[in-house]
Amino acid sequence: FLISSQERLKLPGEAVHELTPLSVPDDPGRAADSEAVQLFVQRARAVRREWSPSASDLPAIVEIVRALDGIPLAIELAAARIGVLPPTKILERLPRRFELLGGARRDATARQATLRGAIDWSWGLLRDHEKDALAQCSVFHGGFSLEAAEEVLDLSAHAGAPWPLDVVQSLRDKSLLRVWEPGDFPGELRFGMYNNIREYAAEKLLAAGGTEAAVERHAAHFLTVGSEWAKGVDTHGGLERLRRLALELENLAAILQRESSQDPPTLESSVNALRAVLALDSVLSSRGPFGVHL
Repeated sequence: FLISSQERLKLPGEAVHELTPLSVPDDPGRAADSEAVQLFVQRARAVRREWSPSASDLPAIVEIVRALDGIPLAIELAAARIGVLPPTKILERLPRRFELLGGARRDATARQATLRGAIDWSWGLLRDHEKDALAQCSVFHGGFSLEAAEEVLDLSAHAGAPWPLDVVQSLRDKSLLRVWEPGDFPGELRFGMYNNIREYAAEKLLAAGGTEAAVERHAAHFLTVGSEWAKGVDTHGGLERLRRLALELENLAAILQRESSQDPPTLESSVNALRAVLALDSVLSSRGPFGVHL
C-alpha cells in the first residue's frame, strides 16, 4: 500500500518516504529552475493570464517562496494575490502572512482553504502537552538540538511531566518539526520549524502568556553554552567549538536583538546582550558575515 499522511502510521513494516518542500533557488539568476518559483508563476497566471514576471519581479518572488519554505499551499495563496498586488508588494506584506494568505479557495476543504486553516487543523489534533511544546519551540531560531530542547522546554505543568525526547519525536512524526544533519556535524540531528508554523506557534505562546519565561530559558541556555564555547576557541579543540558557535549563530543573534531592544534597558538585559556579543564575536570575526560582525 502507498499511503499519504501528515503523520507516521507506526505500523509494522512501515517505510517512510518524506515529501520535502519544493526547491527554492539560492541565486535569483537561477530562479527559472526552481519548482517553487515555477508554481508561483503558474498560479499567478491563473489569476492574470497575460502576466509574466519581469527581471525586477524575480528577486521578490525568490524571497517570497523562500520565506514560505517552498510549501505549495502557501505559495498558491500568495500567487493568488497577484491580481491586486505585484510581487514586491506581496513580499512587503509577508510579516502579516496569515492575513495575506487568508483568501479562501472555493475548491478546497476548510482546512486547505487558508494557511491558518491548514495549521489550525494540525494544531487541533495535538494533545495539550504537544501544543505547549510546539508553542515553546517557537523561541528557537535557526534550529536546535535535542539537548537544547531538554533545557528550554518546560512541560512540568502537564501530568507526568512528559519527556522532551518523546514530545520532540512526536512532533517530528506529525511533520510539525523538521530534522536535518548539520554539515559540520554529520550523524548529529538538528530540529527546526518551517517559518509558517513558527509564526503560528509564537502566536499561541504569546496568547498563553508563556513567551517571557520561554525566552528567558532560551537565553540562559544559549548564553551559557555560547560563553563556554567562546572561551575555548583558542585552545585544543577550538575548531569544533567555533563550529558549534556557528551552528547557533541565529539563536545568539536573536538573544542580542531581544536584549538590546529592551526599553528602558535593565542591568540584566545589558549583561545578556554583552554576553551574546562576546559569543558572537568569536565566530563572526573569523568566519563572517563581516557586515553582521560590524
